Amino acid sequence: MFVSYIINLNSNEKSGLYKAVFDRIDRTIRHNVFNLNYYDSFFIVFLKKILRIKIIKNEPLANDLGIEVININIKITLYNYLARYFNFSSTSDEKIANALYSMIKMDMPDVIVAHGGGVQTNVASLLSAKYNIPQVNVFHGSDIHSHPHTNLRYKQRLQNDMKHANMNVFVSNALLNHSKKIYKGDNVVVIRNGISLTKSNEDYGLPSSKMLYKIAYIGNLYSVKGVDRLPEIAKVVKSKIDASFYIIGNGTLMDFLRVNMPDDTVFTGAIDNRYIMSILKQVDLIVLPSRNEGLPLILCEALSVGTKIVSTDVGGIPELIESEFLVNAESLNLVEDFALKIISSLKKPIIPVSKYDTSIEITQRSEREMLMDICRSNSELIN
Repeated sequence: MFVSYIINLNSNEKSGLYKAVFDRIDRTIRHNVFNLNYYDSFFIVFLKKILRIKIIKNEPLANDLGIEVININIKITLYNYLARYFNFSSTSDEKIANALYSMIKMDMPDVIVAHGGGVQTNVASLLSAKYNIPQVNVFHGSDIHSHPHTNLRYKQRLQNDMKHANMNVFVSNALLNHSKKIYKGDNVVVIRNGISLTKSNEDYGLPSSKMLYKIAYIGNLYSVKGVDRLPEIAKVVKSKIDASFYIIGNGTLMDFLRVNMPDDTVFTGAIDNRYIMSILKQVDLIVLPSRNEGLPLILCEALSVGTKIVSTDVGGIPELIESEFLVNAESLNLVEDFALKIISSLKKPIIPVSKYDTSIEITQRSEREMLMDICRSNSELIN
């Protein structure tokens, strides 16, 4: 079996999604990986500098985690931004598919797997239709629970891509249930994320603290992750116990956090994934006050090393850990509830355990068996 993967990842944002996608790429089967590398045109860079908006740089994804990556470089023009904003048609997906046609034809895969909705699933659909190759879509979170509800054209294309696919894979039951708001087909399955416990993890010297407890947030600094709630949560926690906070990650809310978090907060910026396990072993508790999630890999990693967790009960998180470590995301007193949960969890000797086996081997085996079944079925239809 030969699998072609279509992904859209940034080398500067090696978050849980980055690791989850690469971990799901099975090294035991022949494959190639096409990464859609977007970057702003010269004119867009000029405008963004004037407006002080983050620029998307041309930074191809390097071969990582033992996987060779083929970057498809895509320039973003003013037309592309206008098409996205006003929800009108753009031919960019067709152009990307055309760029991939010759590569696919040279080494024809048995199945195409698209990680993430949007351009990835749409390009996979175009390639699948042209060469009659089975298609599998894997959804991780915001591609289902957020984007379809803010962009009508994205939603319409996603519905077509899901209908065309042989199978749509979701990382949690919660994400699958959410998908039913936009798609009613039965070509769906849940295969949860897993983590590798055998990969080498390097030591990281986290700055020391005189406080009794170390509390960390690890991840992207975006609103959907609820990090804007951290300053008030930290204020309540520090008023009641000796604790220091560590912000490990990067994103659009970094400046907000630097201004509003307690003065002794440690900011490390983005940290390479190979150091995450080391950091988890050095802190007493990690927090995840998210507004939405698929199934966050950082919680799986924390559970594997016995680090305490306090999280909102969104997405697939309740499928992973018991409710005593979770906070009701709809609570009118969420900040106070979250802070009190942190304090009580730190004082209790109870360590959370995973509700299911989070080993990556189970994830890869389930996905491999699914892909093989799809390939066999397609071969029987052709013959």
